[in-house]
Amino acid sequence: MPEGSPGRSAEDLERLLLGGDPDISLSALAEAAGLSPEVASLFWHSLGFADTEPAGRMFTSGDRDAIVNLARMITDVGADEEFVVGLIRAVGHHMQRLAMWQVMALVEQMTEQTGDASKGADRAVEFMYEHVDDFEPLLTYAFRRHLASVTKWRLLRAAENGLRMRLSVGFADMAGYTKLSRELDPLALGRMVNRFETVSSDVVLRQGGRVIKTVGDEILFASDTAAQAVHIGLDLAETMDTDPMLPQVRVGIATGDVVARMGDVYGPTVNLASRLTGLSNPSRVLIEGATAAAVADDPHLEAATLGEAVLQDFGTVHMFGVRRT
Repeated sequence: MPEGSPGRSAEDLERLLLGGDPDISLSALAEAAGLSPEVASLFWHSLGFADTEPAGRMFTSGDRDAIVNLARMITDVGADEEFVVGLIRAVGHHMQRLAMWQVMALVEQMTEQTGDASKGADRAVEFMYEHVDDFEPLLTYAFRRHLASVTKWRLLRAAENGLRMRLSVGFADMAGYTKLSRELDPLALGRMVNRFETVSSDVVLRQGGRVIKTVGDEILFASDTAAQAVHIGLDLAETMDTDPMLPQVRVGIATGDVVARMGDVYGPTVNLASRLTGLSNPSRVLIEGATAAAVADDPHLEAATLGEAVLQDFGTVHMFGVRRT
């Protein structure tokens, strides 16, 4: 915070972000959008916000405009309630996570600079107050860029079912994470997890894969081809081996049909990849038969059989280790 500038409170920042004090009730919000209060409240909850009182004034003109635009989009798409709620929930979930990360990272950074938690929080509020207009265009740009990329990718697979498609999916998780989480202090653990997410995501993207999600000690990725997924897995193992800040990873990859929904992937193929990860050794990539068959003719990869495992819900699964040649 510049010398001599007045301190700003969290309430000041909230007022700036919301465009003023809340002065609109749920009933008025719903009426403006042509929705029932019950449906408007459902949409609000789906975004990840707390309960509302029909007569309480807790909304701003920005909230009203957003709900009106949403209602118009629903009409144009002709979507059912399940689709709309799922879409809103996905947006709310990721925006909440981004906001949480941004605030916590800023407070941590400012606390390190000042050596005082209270001063660090004050400086974080001041920084956000001064730079919120810089963040918003970045968010819009990133969303439009990703929308263009995903749309192009999906249209290239237009012949496939709207939800079900064939992909190679892989998990990588940090070996010994449970033990590390008990030994490290919370700040060091948080930094390790953050670095894992950053490094592993970079590896996946460099090989042309897609990061589906990261959850603590684990990353889930997907690729159009088995060879691409295997190269990602090998790169992840090699990269973590040489990073002094990170433990080794175990990788499991499976190929088959998946259900793609709301930015995530589901189905037996995903579950099998997860189970293979649990069976893999640190710094190793474990694959199953379909993936091994798909890379059999790749001159740069060699899959060696490691025997069979009987897995609940899958029966006998042939497992293969894989390496570069």
